[in-house]
Amino acid sequence: MKSIFIQSRRKSKRIKSVKITLILGSILICFFSFSGFLKAQTGTITNLALSATVSTSYVSPWETLAAVNDGYTPASSSDYEHGAYGNWSGEDAYNTYNWVQYEWDLAKQISSTSIYWWDDGGGIDQPTEAYVEYWNGTSWVLADSIGLDLDTFNSIDLDVLTSRIRVYMKSAMATGILEWEVTGIDLGPCDPSEVDEYVMINDEEIKHDNTANIMEGDSVLFSPESVEGGYMELVRPRWFYCKRKGVEDQGCTI
Repeated sequence: MKSIFIQSRRKSKRIKSVKITLILGSILICFFSFSGFLKAQTGTITNLALSATVSTSYVSPWETLAAVNDGYTPASSSDYEHGAYGNWSGEDAYNTYNWVQYEWDLAKQISSTSIYWWDDGGGIDQPTEAYVEYWNGTSWVLADSIGLDLDTFNSIDLDVLTSRIRVYMKSAMATGILEWEVTGIDLGPCDPSEVDEYVMINDEEIKHDNTANIMEGDSVLFSPESVEGGYMELVRPRWFYCKRKGVEDQGCTI
């Protein structure tokens, strides 16, 4: 069974404009097979880091950022055979947070993440603090702190759907990573499907429409529903509250 896979923050917001036309427009949603809201049950469990685009706040020019997701399992925290990420840039940057980020074109269902720290016995030191954040579509959210042990993978369990994840770290000097794994479900390619739009102003009758005239004080709710059949038909009504963006002629966003 195909299902719409949507992540949304449910929140009510009053519209404070004089009179506007709400344009919901034509919406395209990606379909994935799953059972349960935001809980993917099918797909391949894999190291998603291998397909991620990696970036960072800073990497030393002589180090190798790409080493963090090359799939190599280090023998110890001093194993530099495949290179490493390091952010040493002088004493002025000691005890400063840096981050490394993974990003995917499509959101991934992530179940855990593991980091193998690098310590070269010199300027790259064992972290004193480290934590993981993920992108929820509008802002970064703290997932959890992560272990600081050397010579092993430090892991935390997660249950998030995201297209971006970061690890922040600092030490008394600089920090480094030999390998960073992200385990989860590869949902496969996105197959957008058109949906129908339904609108309800205040407590009036639900209308099958993509426009609505709203006055000051009105509450607006809308719900996209799969043309092909899917999640909105399984658990309905699943409403998304209109949130005005501060411009009179702009409408709502999921």
